[in-house]
Amino acid sequence: LLSVLLAGHKPYREECGKLGIVEELLNNFLFATGKTDEDKKQNLPKCKAHNSRELAYRLVVQCILEVPENYTIVSELLRELHKKVRTPTQWEYCPEKSVKSERGFVGLKNLGSTCYMNSLLQQFYMMPHFRHALISSGVDLTSKMSDEENKESLLYQLMRMFSFLSLSEQQAFDTINFCRAYKDETGRPVDVRIQQDAQEFFTILADRVETELKESKYRHLLNDTFGGHVVHQMICQGGCDKTRERKQPMPMISLPIKNRENMKESLEAFVQSEQLDGVSCDHCQKKCTTLKRQVLHTLPNTIFFHLKRFELNFETFRHEKSNQRFEFPLEIDLEPYTKEGMQRIEAQKKKGDGDGGDDNKDNKDEKPEQKKNDDESKGDNKEEDDDEKYTVHPKEYYQYQLCGIVIHTGSAEAGHYYSYIKDRKTGEWNEFNDSLIKGFDLKYLDNDCFGGKKKVKSSTNWVGNWDEDQDKIKNAYILVYDRVEYTDPEHEEDKKKEEEKKAAEKSPMPPKNEAESKQEQDNKEQEKGDADKAATKKEDDNEAEEEEKKPELPPAINVNKLFDANVQGLVEKIPKVWDDILDTNMKFMRDRQLFNLQYFQFIYNLICVAPTPDYDHVDEPTEDETKEDDTKSKNPGLPVIQMATLVCFRFLARTADKRLIFNRFVTYLKFLYTTNVPACKWLLKYLSTQRQLVEQYILTTRDQLVMHGFSDLAIHVLDKLKVIEADELLDTEQVIAKIPMNKVQQMGANGPLQQNNNNNQGKQSFIEQQITVPKCPSSKFMDLLIQLLEIAPKYWFRFQFYFKVFFEYSKMGPFQRNYLIDNQMINRLGDFYLGQNRSPYSDSKKQYHIMGNRMYPPKFDLVVQIICILVTACHTPQTKRFSNFYEQKKDTMDDELKKKWLRLSPTAMSYKDPKNNPDDPERDCLHPLSELDQKLPHCRHLYDKMIAEAHHDRSILEALNKLVVHWSYEDKTFSNEVIRMITEGVDKSGADQVQTFLAIMAEFISINDEVRDHRLQQLHEPSQPDKGVLHFIKCYRSQHQPFSYESIKALINMMNKNEYYAKYMINKRQEWIWWDSWLDSFCHRQTYIHNRDNQRIMQD
Repeated sequence: LLSVLLAGHKPYREECGKLGIVEELLNNFLFATGKTDEDKKQNLPKCKAHNSRELAYRLVVQCILEVPENYTIVSELLRELHKKVRTPTQWEYCPEKSVKSERGFVGLKNLGSTCYMNSLLQQFYMMPHFRHALISSGVDLTSKMSDEENKESLLYQLMRMFSFLSLSEQQAFDTINFCRAYKDETGRPVDVRIQQDAQEFFTILADRVETELKESKYRHLLNDTFGGHVVHQMICQGGCDKTRERKQPMPMISLPIKNRENMKESLEAFVQSEQLDGVSCDHCQKKCTTLKRQVLHTLPNTIFFHLKRFELNFETFRHEKSNQRFEFPLEIDLEPYTKEGMQRIEAQKKKGDGDGGDDNKDNKDEKPEQKKNDDESKGDNKEEDDDEKYTVHPKEYYQYQLCGIVIHTGSAEAGHYYSYIKDRKTGEWNEFNDSLIKGFDLKYLDNDCFGGKKKVKSSTNWVGNWDEDQDKIKNAYILVYDRVEYTDPEHEEDKKKEEEKKAAEKSPMPPKNEAESKQEQDNKEQEKGDADKAATKKEDDNEAEEEEKKPELPPAINVNKLFDANVQGLVEKIPKVWDDILDTNMKFMRDRQLFNLQYFQFIYNLICVAPTPDYDHVDEPTEDETKEDDTKSKNPGLPVIQMATLVCFRFLARTADKRLIFNRFVTYLKFLYTTNVPACKWLLKYLSTQRQLVEQYILTTRDQLVMHGFSDLAIHVLDKLKVIEADELLDTEQVIAKIPMNKVQQMGANGPLQQNNNNNQGKQSFIEQQITVPKCPSSKFMDLLIQLLEIAPKYWFRFQFYFKVFFEYSKMGPFQRNYLIDNQMINRLGDFYLGQNRSPYSDSKKQYHIMGNRMYPPKFDLVVQIICILVTACHTPQTKRFSNFYEQKKDTMDDELKKKWLRLSPTAMSYKDPKNNPDDPERDCLHPLSELDQKLPHCRHLYDKMIAEAHHDRSILEALNKLVVHWSYEDKTFSNEVIRMITEGVDKSGADQVQTFLAIMAEFISINDEVRDHRLQQLHEPSQPDKGVLHFIKCYRSQHQPFSYESIKALINMMNKNEYYAKYMINKRQEWIWWDSWLDSFCHRQTYIHNRDNQRIMQD
């Protein structure tokens, strides 16, 4: 309804601006982030769905229609919005593809080969109590650290990572800071390009985090979560049956899988005893046979099982991966593999052996009734054994369920890690594969995790197919089991405190006198005791005194109580991380709002209805127009064009799926710049200060659409200013600039030095120095492009659009060509084109980048055309001599003689210069050619390379012909060089390549000057008869008939087009009269006709 009202009534649109409706639409309905507490309370932004935002955009555009005041309001709000959004570094940016997974979890970016990290870090994160405790510990222990200490703290980086994984709205978190804090054995940040073992990463990470948590209330965090113990037992078999035990921490259990089919067999192999001979026994006082084994002692709430799939091959000394099938259950009872379980099993075996023995020999003589009673008694004993199974711990202590799987796919040399993890709260399974997170169905557990063999269709010939067994390279590597019901952790220090507390309660402190008498009594007893006991007592007293000196540690936390903790409440306690998360989410929301085709369509509609009157005034202030309010009032279209240009190339150019709207944007921008001269100047001045931006948009990007649009817009603006700034292109001015000390001696005279943004060399010292810079915007921009020529060889595959700007600029007029010539573009492009080995300007100190390869040679067509345009715009040595002679004798010459001495080649890019020639304003002028530039037209390598490329490129052939005609005009010496080049080329060419040389010859003999007859004579009847063109045609007519045929056809075409050449050839008719009979026999020769089309061609 509001849209209908605004569309038909201008006063309503004016009221929308006055009442603040326009601001309300932009601030609250469209561009609120909804991340602050105030936005959440008001449920902002109001328009979240695509349709509602489309309607809101339409209302804003309608409010601006014919109301410039409303556009001012909108433009200011949009300008502030654009300042908050950074230009993305990547191309084809689409924030909607980087949104948090629909499963509600955030992934981790793979920085190269960091999947082994990502897979295990996600396993840690998906333990709610562990991640909450780790975040809480990071908040408590790192809040007082400096920024430098936080960068090096692994605990801080883990806390920050888990905070982002909990509260971020992006698809994945960048782990670069964590990788920098995770040092290798040399103390340097881990190399993200090298893949490591996930089990080794687990061990190192746990050890380093535990080191940072020691002596804090979180010191038992890792031990309480997954830090059980194993006990190593040495059981004497010499008769005493004594057992020696040694307890050891168990962060991860490594299970052998070779020749084992399932988890049960691997656990049995894990606790299997090994017999050792000759072990000394203190009790037996001799060397006895001993059984060595390890069994589970203390079980944590979470157990990590490492499956030994990688083993060293001692024959090849290379690691190999085992892809054998290995099954594991969803639930498991670990009681049989614990210390008490093994004791129970052994007791049952001994009991069974005792019940058997000699009595079993008389079983046959027993009566049936007695046997029945014995069976009943055995059943009762079995029930009693089941009751004895969980005497140490309850049954729930040993019951575990599968909650996580780390998968490795690939081989020992190269592979990839990812995880399947069960959500501890919802029970749903998810796949965590770096940035990608999706659901996982347990029905695919066998296929994706167990490994083994698979059937693959295979065939070695075309006769038949058969099935072939192939290893499944995707299988489980680490298993994560959680206790079905978590148990609260128990700490030795807590037990001691409780015992001391109970002892203190049972025996209250005696009075002072009684205490003294007791002390005297104890002293007497101690004097009567053994000397050993006295020494032991003294040592115990010393240890007690040392323990009393240590500061009392804070009570340890119960990690299980943090299972349902409020993550945001924890993170808010460290403002630096919370503000970082909030700022990241807000920026990401703005990116989603702006890098959206719907938003760009809104901006396009906005500039279409915005006030943009024509403004062709040339006398515009040279200061920054964006800060001049009076300029904006005189030229209201300037801020519209500025905003549209920045949106187009800062945001739209880097957005994905932009082709249609981007082309429309560029087309409309060209239309706006056509009618606004100050905007054209602003654009070129702005671009001349943005080297990196210009470099990206015209050289380094792989987006052909952006390069085409940017170069077209730059050419269009330059063309608009070509007449306005024609007389100012070579003007310069002096400015004060800060120059790096190491660049002072390299300062050029043709433009400002662009500072190299390389911070690897540390801090640089700068000095202020007066430098010369171009004055007009066109020269500023072109000077920047000239500087980029140094890096253009690196981007040879896509520098066409870069040289397209130079090519179009050189065709705009004589002043533009003179600017390029004066900036040494002839020798710069010649050196660029010919390279180190062929260039006449080759510099041994300069590094020449190799461009192209055999498969993809670089395209130099525009470079060649620019060189030819600039050279033909300059005097040749002969025309320069004529011009100098004319200046000396013009007063004594009549009009006919003046025309003779002032005439130029037909391909010369001449121009009228009435300003410098007031006496003769109609005189055709050329630019003088410097001695340095003259080296290029005299370089034979230039023509050889151009001819080689002209065989396949018509534009290069045309440019070459213009250069040859211009440089050969009235120049007998250069004409002789061209004749030699043509005759040698014809002699060495085949039927296809000879056409190029004869095409050059056709233009060469058409030059109407004093040297024409000399050229014809040297080409057809030289001093050496075997070097003429006619001789080559006749000589090869038998062995190379296609060559002679193509040559004759080209010469006949020359005679048809060039009357002077036709008369010359008629006079030499006797030398080529043999053509008639030869052509008749050649055209009617017997050939194999493939089809009727070929036959028709032969008849024609």
